[in-house]
Amino acid sequence: MKGRILEKDKYIFLKRPAMEIYHKSEIESRERQISLMKREFIQHKLSLMKLSQEVPDEKTRNLLLNIALIVSTEEALINDFLSSRKLPFKKISKIVEEPVFFLQKHERYLTAYVLLFCSGKYPLVTRYLQFAEKGQGDSFQKEQRIFTGIALKKHKDKTMIMTSQGEFLAITGSDSGIGEITTGRIANTRNHLRIPLILLTVLLAIFLLISYNMSKTIATTVRISAGGLVQLQFNELGTMLASRAENSWGTSMLEGANFDRKDIDTAVGEIIEQAYIKEYIREGDEITILISGEALPSDFFTSGRTHDRLLSYQLKYKINNLGNLMSIEQSQTK
Repeated sequence: MKGRILEKDKYIFLKRPAMEIYHKSEIESRERQISLMKREFIQHKLSLMKLSQEVPDEKTRNLLLNIALIVSTEEALINDFLSSRKLPFKKISKIVEEPVFFLQKHERYLTAYVLLFCSGKYPLVTRYLQFAEKGQGDSFQKEQRIFTGIALKKHKDKTMIMTSQGEFLAITGSDSGIGEITTGRIANTRNHLRIPLILLTVLLAIFLLISYNMSKTIATTVRISAGGLVQLQFNELGTMLASRAENSWGTSMLEGANFDRKDIDTAVGEIIEQAYIKEYIREGDEITILISGEALPSDFFTSGRTHDRLLSYQLKYKINNLGNLMSIEQSQTK
């Protein structure tokens, strides 16, 4: 099973649209398969509307596709999944060497893909998905305003579809029946939020004005020793103001870091992740986190990204919070 990590980059979704020629009987058969599929989605607490609101980017969908194909051929994982109706994230993480928090973040899409592939019950649905081995796919891409896919469900003026690139979308302008190939524009669900957004913008402007001075002052410094040495500085709002490497490995960790958010938990977790990715630390190694300036709450790292990485990578750790040692709550995960 360990060697299966090589397969997680094997396939990619093709950018060309699916071309299908079929008879009315096939549409009726596909409609029946879609009905069974939606029933199974409900059993696993999957909502087509939720899927349409959190569509992963192309790179992430390709990775989730490969992971789903690997999981769907592992009998022990599938039996565990179908009996508990919950993906065994920790077991999957060990096979494909992707962090548990990444799998959990994309749980809905990964669950949908696994359900599509694991049983072979929906061939007329999965046939529409266009993917091939990496290097054998086309490179044609155009800007999309109109989307095409299999109609899965009608919801008021919207039609839920699955595209050939594995996206679950809500579109408008479709009058096709369930199981048919249909086309439309992405449904606009934001108009009803306009007034709340305006009010939120005003409140945010007031908040930013009040907190301007707070945002300029360094309140907390976090020094992370994980093979490389990195120092991060945060203001009173918990936003990172500056980062500095204290050795060459620390420089490498910072260069690879992607601080999608700059709060303390996200930034510290990202540094630990980079240390693990670059193999400056391995499972079972010990790291040190030293906090100075304004102390953090005693339960600060008992959840969140730093917590997930420490548990996922089975790291030993020492967290000195202004002279007080902090501990991570050991939670049971699959």
